[in-house]
Amino acid sequence: MGCWITPDGNYYEGMHVANGSIEVTPRPSDMHDWVDGAWLLNIGAVRFLKIQALNDVYESDRDKLNRAWLSAMIADGADETVRKAAIEAQMSDLDAQLEADILAVIMEE
Repeated sequence: MGCWITPDGNYYEGMHVANGSIEVTPRPSDMHDWVDGAWLLNIGAVRFLKIQALNDVYESDRDKLNRAWLSAMIADGADETVRKAAIEAQMSDLDAQLEADILAVIMEE
C-alpha cells in the first residue's frame, strides 16, 4: 500500500487515487502538511496542542483552588476570610501565569 497526494493536495493511504497523484512517503504525524513537495510541520497545530495542554493543567489547578475557596467559605472562624483572600490571590496569579504561558507559546518560532 502506498501513500498518495492528489493534485488538489489531499493525502490518501492505500491504492492509487486519481490521475496526477504522486506517491509520497507516509505522513510523519497528523501535525504535518504536504507543502511544495515535502512534509512540513504545521506550527499552528503544534501551538494549538500546547495551548490545550496548558489549559488542561491550569483548569485542574483552578478546580483545586475553587474547592479550597468553597471550603474556606463554608468553614466557621476568623481566619477563613484571610484564607479566602489568599486563595483569591492565587487564582489571580494563576490566571496571569496562564496568559503569560499562552503568549509565550504564540511567540515561539
